[in-house]
Amino acid sequence: MALDGIQASGYQQTLPLRNLTLQPAIPTAELESTWKSIGYLHRPGLLLLLDQDGRSIVEHSLRGGGYTAKYWSLSDSLPQKLEVIEPIEGPGSQMCSTKGSGLVNMGWAIYASTDSGQVVILCPSAAARVLQPLHMIVSLRRKQAAMSIMKLVDSHTGAVKLQREKIIGVQRDIYNGVLWLMVSTTEGSTEIRAWDVSVGQVGRWSLPTGRRWAQGLCLLGPNQGLLMAAADDSSEAAAGAELWRLVPRLERRRRAKKAPVACGVAPPFLARKWAPNRWQWFGLRENLHRKSMFFLP
Repeated sequence: MALDGIQASGYQQTLPLRNLTLQPAIPTAELESTWKSIGYLHRPGLLLLLDQDGRSIVEHSLRGGGYTAKYWSLSDSLPQKLEVIEPIEGPGSQMCSTKGSGLVNMGWAIYASTDSGQVVILCPSAAARVLQPLHMIVSLRRKQAAMSIMKLVDSHTGAVKLQREKIIGVQRDIYNGVLWLMVSTTEGSTEIRAWDVSVGQVGRWSLPTGRRWAQGLCLLGPNQGLLMAAADDSSEAAAGAELWRLVPRLERRRRAKKAPVACGVAPPFLARKWAPNRWQWFGLRENLHRKSMFFLP
């Protein structure tokens, strides 16, 4: 499904199937609890599972012959629950060791959406095995730490209903310099949105209705689009499972002329730095290297 513009209906096309042989990464017997979101760190070979409680992450090592598990809890300074996680590693994790963070770079960090319509960056603190919030880079409702709410008016009765939005998928795109968000509403609609942390939302696409969209997004590569899973609302079995590929096209955006741009983020820009019980605004004015991560403070 290739889509152009800010809002487009696009078209549907059935893609040819290929046979794949899948190998289990970890036996079911090794999982002590149910999980709602999954992430993988390739270099250390770590599988991260977000627990159903939204407040803890289980780390499984897939190397060394065993399936050792370690537990990370979410800092009390972030009262919300997590919905989905998107781990990052390599140069992108350097932000966790910047001046003032009080943290050490462990080689990875996590982009996570909360149940109040935010996307935050979490950094691991090895000493206490706690995930500390460092920045908030997306808020569907910037003024309040609450789930995004929109009013809908019934054309027949005039009654006002509240529509709530929830981020159920996050994917960092270093090729286009945006975050891809999958957003669902209480009215049953689901959208893909492109978010530039320097300016906000830069694109949105409605997904086909009549489906239950699974949490999570996969980025296939430069100009290859996104991969998503869904199931027909009318089906109750796995036979109704679907795999969708979305290829959204973004309009070219003007970039800064004087300073290099890191993945579409033109410095200086404003981000929100986490502090207990409040958000603090601060400006980022360093020149960012083109190959560095989504943004570095």
